Amino acid sequence: MIVAKILKYLALGIAAIILSGVTGLTFYIWPTYLADHKLAVTPQMLERRKS
Repeated sequence: MIVAKILKYLALGIAAIILSGVTGLTFYIWPTYLADHKLAVTPQMLERRKS
């Protein structure tokens, strides 16, 4: 009985994770702003990248 409940909630959790990933819900929940920084795109940087 307890094993069936554990398996049921485990399956529901896995389904919720998959559903939130497929629908894009994780983009609203996940804090993407934490590692944001401005990119330094200058002509000098582009020249350095080419060589």
